[in-house]
Order: sequence, then C-alpha cells, then structure tokens
Amino acid sequence: MYSECGCDDNGNSTFLDELIGDGSYNNLNKTLVTVADNNSVSTIYINGTLPNGTTSSGGTEDASAAVRAVMESAGYWVMIAIVGCTVWLV
Repeated sequence: MYSECGCDDNGNSTFLDELIGDGSYNNLNKTLVTVADNNSVSTIYINGTLPNGTTSSGGTEDASAAVRAVMESAGYWVMIAIVGCTVWLV
C-alpha cells in the first residue's frame, strides 16, 4: 500500500494483452493482475508497484510537504507590509 508505484498510462496494447491474455481468469498473469468484485462489479487490478532500486534517488518529500512549507511562510507578507508602511510613513 505504501510502496512506490509506477502509474504511467501505458497505451501499449501488446503489454496489456500479455497481462490480461484472452480475458480468461485462468490465463491472467496473476503475479501482476487480479480480478476482484467491487460493489458487485468485477474489476481488473494491475499491480503497479516498482521493485526496490528502480526509482530515482532522492525525492523523499511528497507534494503535500511543499504545499505545507508555502502555507507556513505565507504569513510573512503581513509582517513585510507593516514594516514597509512604517518605513514609508515615518
């Protein structure tokens, strides 16, 4: 659940044919694909987990950390505006 995932859109029909085969559950590549019922609908799940060592180095922070850093520093504009007004008015 918390592993790195390669979620790129792969429009390669040959790749998908190798995973799904002829559509029979017995012919699925079950190491990468499974079928499960979700709300009474059969859904094909493809495992997009990447093996260890195949991702780029670094990148330990996610996008939410960057957004949080921007939001934490957003209050500084008020302080800068007050100082600017004080300097301008005095």
